Amino acid sequence: MGANAAYWAIAAVTAGAASAQHDQANAARNQAEREANRQRDALAALQQEEEPIMPIADDDSVRRARRRSITSQMRRRGRASTILTDTTASSDVLGT
Repeated sequence: MGANAAYWAIAAVTAGAASAQHDQANAARNQAEREANRQRDALAALQQEEEPIMPIADDDSVRRARRRSITSQMRRRGRASTILTDTTASSDVLGT
């Protein structure tokens, strides 16, 4: 009789564990479905948005800016990064 009761106790514990595992699997499945629906809705919302417009370079303004840069370099006699002396009367040559 004692072996029979132990068998039923093991069977009850196993059935309880299987039931708990089944409930956890269902909860995980439901959570995954909710997450998939949320991501699907977010993707649909992103697809509804308009694509950003790429700005196109204004050729005339680029040409004018390049011309201004060249004329200012000609006035300075070089690029600002390569000028080694200050143009004021009180300055000495740098590096001496």
